[in-house]
Amino acid sequence: MELKEEIEELTRKPEDACEHNKSIKQNLVSLIQTFSNREVTSLLKDWEVYDEDNLKDKEIKFDQKTCLTLDLENDNHLEFLTKINKRIPDCRSISIASIPGENEVVKTFLRLYFPNKVEHFHFNEDSDLSGCLSFYMTELEALSSKVEERFWICNFEVSQHQMKTLLAKYKRKRWFGFYNCKLALSSVPDFGGTLKGSQLEILDLHCCGISDLGDWENNPAHFKNLIEGLAKEQDFKNNLKHILMWGCGMEKSQVEEILKKYEFGEVQISI
Repeated sequence: MELKEEIEELTRKPEDACEHNKSIKQNLVSLIQTFSNREVTSLLKDWEVYDEDNLKDKEIKFDQKTCLTLDLENDNHLEFLTKINKRIPDCRSISIASIPGENEVVKTFLRLYFPNKVEHFHFNEDSDLSGCLSFYMTELEALSSKVEERFWICNFEVSQHQMKTLLAKYKRKRWFGFYNCKLALSSVPDFGGTLKGSQLEILDLHCCGISDLGDWENNPAHFKNLIEGLAKEQDFKNNLKHILMWGCGMEKSQVEEILKKYEFGEVQISI
């Protein structure tokens, strides 16, 4: 599939890109959303956590096409995490939504039970803005060796240090997203060569510029600061192909002007 078609299929612009942060989750399937409290304790053949009799006709089979969503506002989903005692098998994608602040269960899952290989990972979808990113940073950095292609971090306040660390850790993936995040961009970030060898093709900044986050409509200098810092990283600059900026409050012409100023070349813009 061509890159343009892939973006259109996987990140189709919603009616309102920011309302309830639905645009990513709509493409995922929750495998445990219909389970009762008793049934959620059952997993799959050769990977049972509990009595196999509980599976009945609802056996879960993980494979390379499996997409798992864990919505932690759902008590069953949170219980699922508390009962796991083996690593989840490799699958296509995992989405963890509505993370309740600094949660030790989530932290343990990331450290001990996250799959060894997953194509896509979405962390903290469908949540209020959280200031708890530092609590999970060590685990998220370590997961860069397990996430193969795409990583989204959602609904967090992100310091410059955290932003630079995560981009550096995930620089050899194709797709990196800050989704509905409040990025600290009042000054130009200095990446200091940490993006050497970057293979990132897509930078996803969905809703980071809305009025109660970066307010890029009135503060376009914040976006400019990000691009100015990234422009000093030649490998990143050479490989970037697409920026996704739906809901960020900027006109496409503004974005094009900034990219042109810092010589980013033929970068496609979705806005």
